[in-house]
Amino acid sequence: MGWTSYPVYGKVNRKEECDRVYTGENDTTEWIVLKSTMVGSVYYAAVMRIDKETRKSRVFAGVCLTRVEKGEFWYKDMDESCGPFENKCPNSILKLLSDTPYEFAKEWRKRCREYNSKPKLGKLPIGTSIEFTRGGETIRATKMSPAYQFKTPWWTVTGANYIKKNHIPEDFRVVE
Repeated sequence: MGWTSYPVYGKVNRKEECDRVYTGENDTTEWIVLKSTMVGSVYYAAVMRIDKETRKSRVFAGVCLTRVEKGEFWYKDMDESCGPFENKCPNSILKLLSDTPYEFAKEWRKRCREYNSKPKLGKLPIGTSIEFTRGGETIRATKMSPAYQFKTPWWTVTGANYIKKNHIPEDFRVVE
């Protein structure tokens, strides 16, 4: 499972490029993307696989890592049975998937659902305090209303002015 690349010119629509990777047919099988999305640079899709002879179908998750570099579009495609490391597949796609016998796929779906159930920084109300660990030190931050130079809510840390949202790890804990 390596990376594939090809030259691109101009702006790249990663979602459209990956939709093409998972759409197609051969003599015996057809693949149709039912729903897809990009989460950062990672593509997630619900893909229907149809057996042309029996007309039986199943829906599996496609996952594609992407990057654009030096005029080339790069992608690494896989499906959920590989147990991808990336686990931010939205529930709207997970709901479309057929039951699976593959243990790696079951574990991946579980990790995605766990990720989706965790609170998100942007959804927390003003005044919420969180804690996280960085460099062996526990840091406490509080979400503040937009004010002064801040046009959006921001996080203040005891003993410092503020911390950027992207410097807060995903494994933070809500404490108040």
